[in-house]
Amino acid sequence: MPSTINRHQPVQTSLAQSSVMRDQFGRAANDIDKLDHDLNDENGRVRELERDVDELKHDINDENGRLRELERDVGELQHEFDDENGRIKKMEQDLQELDERVDKLRYVHEQASDSNQWQVQHDLDERFVTVQVIDHLNVQHEPSTITFTNANHVELHFLLPMRGQAIIRR
Repeated sequence: MPSTINRHQPVQTSLAQSSVMRDQFGRAANDIDKLDHDLNDENGRVRELERDVDELKHDINDENGRLRELERDVGELQHEFDDENGRIKKMEQDLQELDERVDKLRYVHEQASDSNQWQVQHDLDERFVTVQVIDHLNVQHEPSTITFTNANHVELHFLLPMRGQAIIRR
């Protein structure tokens, strides 16, 4: 049996393949459009992120400027503190010198036990000194007799035995 050849078959196959290819091309074109749209969205987000990064860089620069100002302020405060600390040390030295000068002008004698005669060795190298007596209850008393024995010693006499302090001044 002789085989019959259909001349229209290759055209039909070719048309069917062409239709399938058109569908595939259409889907691919839609996929490309979607990808292009997604890419545009991502590019927009990237631009937003770049703007955010630029703003953050600007903020960081501003903060760095404020930090430098604060560091300058701290430096100035440290300088002022050092100056003030130097003045305080000078005042402490002056006070120490004054204390030493006052110590040369004054002597405090502590009489721990009751007695009506106090022997006070003051070493102020001054024969006639000023004497102030305060008892253990913080009451001021006048000795009944003061004897200036020499430039560094004085005797205090009281009517009744007492204890307290004698402040001797030049």
